[in-house]
Amino acid sequence: MNTLLTEPDIFRYEDYRRFLQDRFAELQSRDPGFSQRGLARKAGIANPGFYNEVIKGRRRLSPAAAIKMCNGLNLSREESEYFSALVEYGEIREPDARLSAGQRLMNLRNQRLVQAFEETQLP
Repeated sequence: MNTLLTEPDIFRYEDYRRFLQDRFAELQSRDPGFSQRGLARKAGIANPGFYNEVIKGRRRLSPAAAIKMCNGLNLSREESEYFSALVEYGEIREPDARLSAGQRLMNLRNQRLVQAFEETQLP
């Protein structure tokens, strides 16, 4: 029996690798034929093992590769913006730059919360 997983809410994540794992598992639960090779093809990434290398921490995601992953994972524009910020936050080592990237994540998360609240207030 195949159990469908709930789509992970990217705005709850602070680790892009963890989000990638959860999103991949969710997509695979919807389509058992979904594979790392299929993800790479859809994302326009030549190396079919790229996803696995990123998840295991052997490779980093560049800003360009992050955008490709967004396409491969069917993320919305808003989710893609957050994912790119999440990757930046995860890859920065310099403390001041990391703090700034963390603040950007919080701002994007807060914007999302305000938007969700406003949507519930519509007649």
